[in-house]
Amino acid sequence: MWPWGHLAVGYLCYALVLRVRRRSVDGATALLLVVGTQLPDVVDKPLAWVGVLPAGRSLAHSLLVAVPLAALVLTIARRADRLEPAAGFVFGYGSHLFADSYRSLFAGQFEDLTFLLWPVLPLPDYGRDSPVDHFDALVRAAERLDPAIVLREPMGAFTGQVALFVLAGAVWLSGGAPGVALLWRVVRRVFGGDRD
Repeated sequence: MWPWGHLAVGYLCYALVLRVRRRSVDGATALLLVVGTQLPDVVDKPLAWVGVLPAGRSLAHSLLVAVPLAALVLTIARRADRLEPAAGFVFGYGSHLFADSYRSLFAGQFEDLTFLLWPVLPLPDYGRDSPVDHFDALVRAAERLDPAIVLREPMGAFTGQVALFVLAGAVWLSGGAPGVALLWRVVRRVFGGDRD
């Protein structure tokens, strides 16, 4: 799944959970949710590309790392009375792992899910996995924006993720664009524009 797909899935699912609870996403939670949806790929892919990890779905995609990390984040947040933003991070991280797994899970292709227990289980064979390969896949997907094939794989997945991202953006905007004001304050403080 592309970064915008992970972001959309995480944000839409979390916003839905909060809507059921008659609440909305606040700024800190929105920002940490975004970080959580991206972190597994931000860790694994670059480290795999430089040869430190065996694949772009390994260390940070493993439940053997994700579960202790979630427990640690929630424990620290509970002590700091910041449980809601931490829950957003953990939810985003979990949604990333689910989004990378659901097709194989529902298809019964459990051999493709061994990355979830790496290094206890061996990784699936991913073939080549480099930044160039990812860029080429993106270019091929974008070139095939032909209405006759828009719903077929892999273009259907690409288009579907873009559509989900647009929907998530609309939900985010309708919720008051949570996180923008907080991010702006942080940027101003870091770069010296706000000396409060």
